[in-house]
Amino acid sequence: MTLEKLSPTFTDPSQPDLAEENRLLRQRIKVMEKEANVLAERNLLLASSIKLGYWEWDEVENKPAYLSEAFAEIFGLELSTLYEVYQNEEDLYKFIHPEDLGIYQGHVEKLALDKNDRGQVYAFDYRVIRPSGEVRNVRELEYGVEQKDGVLIRSFGAVQDTTEYHRALMELKDSDQRYSVLFKHLPVGIQEQDYTAVKKVLDKITADGVEDLKSYLENNEVLVKFAAKEMRTTRVNQVLLDIHRAGSFKNFSEDDLDVESWWDESWLEFYISEFIALLGPDHIHFAEKSDTRIDDSPFETRYITRVLGGYEDTWERVITVHEDITERRQNELALIAAKAEAENANQAKSQFLSSMSHELRTPLNAIMGFSQLFEYDRSLTQLQQSKAHEIYEAGSHLLSLVNDILDLSRVESGEFDLLIEVVPLLEIIEDAAKWIGNLARERNISVELDATVFEGIFVEADRLKLKQILLNLLSNAVKYNRPEGNVSIICEQLDERIRIGIKDTGLGIPEKLKDALFEPFNRLGAEASDIEGTGIGLVITRQLAIKMNGLIDVDSKVGEGSTFWVELPRAQIIQVEAGGLAEISIHDPEIAIKKTADLTQLKILVAEDNPVNRELISAQLEVLQCSADYAENGVEALKLWQEEDYQILLTDIRMPIMDGHELIKRVRALEIETGNASVIVAITANAMHDDIESCFASGANDVLNKPFDLKDLQLLLEKWAATITL
Repeated sequence: MTLEKLSPTFTDPSQPDLAEENRLLRQRIKVMEKEANVLAERNLLLASSIKLGYWEWDEVENKPAYLSEAFAEIFGLELSTLYEVYQNEEDLYKFIHPEDLGIYQGHVEKLALDKNDRGQVYAFDYRVIRPSGEVRNVRELEYGVEQKDGVLIRSFGAVQDTTEYHRALMELKDSDQRYSVLFKHLPVGIQEQDYTAVKKVLDKITADGVEDLKSYLENNEVLVKFAAKEMRTTRVNQVLLDIHRAGSFKNFSEDDLDVESWWDESWLEFYISEFIALLGPDHIHFAEKSDTRIDDSPFETRYITRVLGGYEDTWERVITVHEDITERRQNELALIAAKAEAENANQAKSQFLSSMSHELRTPLNAIMGFSQLFEYDRSLTQLQQSKAHEIYEAGSHLLSLVNDILDLSRVESGEFDLLIEVVPLLEIIEDAAKWIGNLARERNISVELDATVFEGIFVEADRLKLKQILLNLLSNAVKYNRPEGNVSIICEQLDERIRIGIKDTGLGIPEKLKDALFEPFNRLGAEASDIEGTGIGLVITRQLAIKMNGLIDVDSKVGEGSTFWVELPRAQIIQVEAGGLAEISIHDPEIAIKKTADLTQLKILVAEDNPVNRELISAQLEVLQCSADYAENGVEALKLWQEEDYQILLTDIRMPIMDGHELIKRVRALEIETGNASVIVAITANAMHDDIESCFASGANDVLNKPFDLKDLQLLLEKWAATITL
């Protein structure tokens, strides 16, 4: 509403003029009252929201002239109650916290002296205790009003509840103290920096529309270096100074700012990676890097850099954790070197064993091969044939020792493969019992087997390895038994496991010696006896069982005997249509062995450099009624192969001029050109896993390990003859 302006007049007002002027004055008063009410409502709303209570004091009567609702709320009282209890200055003292009463009175006395200074506003803080016992922090502001003659008649002011402010302030203080303690005592280096300039540079690049920030920074090294120079370290802990061997924060900062002295390509990559990571959603960067200390000594450090929460838009506070990982890196390098050394040692060991295998098996091949051939020579006397058989048995024992050593090496290095399949337990046990029969008869030991308890039982195992386990346990049960003793093969069926027991009537094993049973080369004193053995059979047996998800255990009583248990997983059996049981096997032979194959029509080429072994295989093939041509090395064999149409190549691997591997590869290359395919069998005295695998990798169809007997050679030739059209 617009009010008409009243103009002064110098004439006597008439009755109408006075009435109009009175109307205008009343109208103006109403407008002013309305505006005052609005202002009062706003003040009340504002006072309530900021917990501000108003008061006026009658300085003449020394009592409150006005107290607001908010003032009463601060003191925890109803307004009417506050008027009743607050009649003079001293009445308020009982609400003041005892520890702050002196402070409050001091301020009041000072105010009384200075109240005549017009326009002066006083402010001071104290605590009040509400009737409920709750303590509140308040801040009081007071303003004095005086009359024209200088006499103070009224003052007014406000009291604000600052409890939440004080609480937040204390929490901030506590937080800052905890941060300072943590910052100071963490066992890693802490660096607080201001990255404001870096953020501005990156924001400018982004605003210019650069999409591939990494490539842009890689092509603008000067810009990255500038950003690094503009970073300011604001705080570090003592650990970081110690890591960098800096005597003070000043030394550290000066070195940090001397970017030109330490900048190189690695720091360019580091900062590009860091800037991009800090721009990411997590605002954190991890890195490990080589660095130098102030004294130029090198060290390795791990960085964790993060933008503190609340500073993501400015990067004003960035914290980096530095961890000296020099010792860890050295340990890692030492570990890598030790690992490489161990691998080299293991490789040397494998090479040694492979070489020893070759050197031992080569003469054994001749010893066992020729001694076996004597058994086919009808011109020899029975005594001569008996001696030949003893030679063969001695060679077999020596071969078993060599095999045990190689098996132990394979087990320790894990270099052996298992073919886990469903195995009919009775078949394996009967086969093992037959193999041990001769040894048992020689020592007058009876072997008892109730086949009915094993019928229909299948286990998950490697067929050959399980047979090896049982043969070892049966052999020990016979060798370490009493004269005319007994060996029983028993069975226990658990829910998901099968236990096969080999029980003997030997001397038994003392409890204190049981753990030593599975130590390599420990025969528990039997090495002084005439019982043959190496003391590593049980070691191999236990490891094989473990690899097949089984275990080996032993029960023994001194004077009564021992029972060695082999525990293996029970296999699931599929019911066939006829209602019987069918064996589940994941392995089926690709080629059936033809037991009655005619070998006389085979065209065979033999490559063998050792004249004794060449003579042996010639005699063996003659017994099998096979004819063959012979070459002393790979070059001669390859020439003969190109001149004749051979069906089977039997080649030694270690030969001069051209070895067996190269010969096999050359033959396979020729077959690609001609379209023919022949059978190649590698003959090797190297029985290590890698040696055998390398033969197949070269292109061999099969491998025949030395020493091999006549039966081995016959079965191999019959097996492959079945695939050849004669």
